[in-house]
Amino acid sequence: MIDEHYRELATLDRSYWWFIVRHRIVRRLITRALGRKPASILDIGAGAGGFLSEMVDEGFVARADVLALEPSPEAQVVLAARQLPILDAPLSQLATVEVQPFPEVVTLLDVLEHLDDPVQTLLDIARRLPEGGHLMILVPALPSLWSRWDELLHHKRRYTRATLREHLSQGGFDIVALQYCFAGITLPAWYRARFGMSSASAGQFARVSPWLNALLIAWFDVESRFPWWPFGTTLAAVARRR
Repeated sequence: MIDEHYRELATLDRSYWWFIVRHRIVRRLITRALGRKPASILDIGAGAGGFLSEMVDEGFVARADVLALEPSPEAQVVLAARQLPILDAPLSQLATVEVQPFPEVVTLLDVLEHLDDPVQTLLDIARRLPEGGHLMILVPALPSLWSRWDELLHHKRRYTRATLREHLSQGGFDIVALQYCFAGITLPAWYRARFGMSSASAGQFARVSPWLNALLIAWFDVESRFPWWPFGTTLAAVARRR
């Protein structure tokens, strides 16, 4: 299922509404935290590379200043086709992997929920980040939304504000910003979790028409600019190395 998911990502992660809005949220929060564009980014668990590819194409960061850490051979094929620099190493070697200078921003976009020991990974990142370095995280939110989707993608958990705060604090980070995102699809996600599909199709992104795709981008882009939502399907956090 994971290999199939990478192939699906490669066809969607530069055009599908959820990815477009997700990337805008990340870009906005990083810029606010730094007060400028980042000098360099390491995207850990880069997948098919849609995020880095979009950031490079839009001039948010130079291609020479990005690095994609992704151990999956299936994903690396897509990353290479997109001409993104690849760091072929497992997360367990992050503390010792040779990267000089280490990027000032690390992104973990829907990665932390896959890890057996997320705090150790956060500690490894904190030890490598330079002074003033920042970590940008996206994770699936709310345990009540646990569904067949999470099982197919091998998630270990869904986060609340409290659990993400706890993991970041134990991992050596101070939170700069923390907000729920995609509040408008929380109820449909809860319905899917309770009464949705149980087959493999539950792990696929629902296709939408071009006009609906554009409408969803506009709606959730506006929604994401208001950080006080008390719920959502995703949690976004920016943290600074303590």
